[in-house]
Amino acid sequence: MISWKHLKWSHSVLWVHDVSPQTPSAMFTEIVTPLPNFPLFETCNPISNSTISSHPHLFITPIKVDMFEQLLASHPNSPLFDSVFEGLHEDFWPFENFNYSSPDTWDNLTHTLEESNLDFFLKQRDEEIKQDHFSPAFGLDLLPVMYSIPIGVVPKPHSSDLCLVTDHSAGEHVLNIFITCSDSTIKLDSLQDFRSTLNVILSLHGHPPAWIFKPDVYAAYLHIPCILFGRSSR
Repeated sequence: MISWKHLKWSHSVLWVHDVSPQTPSAMFTEIVTPLPNFPLFETCNPISNSTISSHPHLFITPIKVDMFEQLLASHPNSPLFDSVFEGLHEDFWPFENFNYSSPDTWDNLTHTLEESNLDFFLKQRDEEIKQDHFSPAFGLDLLPVMYSIPIGVVPKPHSSDLCLVTDHSAGEHVLNIFITCSDSTIKLDSLQDFRSTLNVILSLHGHPPAWIFKPDVYAAYLHIPCILFGRSSR
């Protein structure tokens, strides 16, 4: 059987009539609980405080928080976004449940890329630097309380093109083991959700939108440092 015809692979892709428009990702923000507060004892962590104070330029965001707050002032779930604004102004504690027997610093970048893959990787790196997605370089070694993430190059399905990937679940002391599945679950919009919205627009205006585009949120809003996240220790 062709895989895409199997019901398992057709979930949320089969289009049906008379479906009310919805965007699960947006609706999720109306019911989700606020982000956890930063643990008080972590504010006294001498190792992480030393890294932050000695390299403050690595811990910045380009998000205009005041403007972000204005745009979401009328959102019905104000406790959630109050916690988001507080995190952007002060600090985040994104659901980590660290095992304090883990090392203070861990480097998972232990594999070597093949020459052809390395060329692709370097081009991608240069593009990220050009877009200001990487924090400034801080040397060859990780700073205290930093963990690195495995980076690889894989072929795109049904194509000769390559894709750069980061794997938060590969290697030892990986970041994903510090976050439970229940804390990292979110329902994203599907093609069927998109189709139902288009149907409503068509019924209201008698024609489809003049333009449909997919915003590059990654390029527009995120400032991705070379090393993502750092573990805290007592």
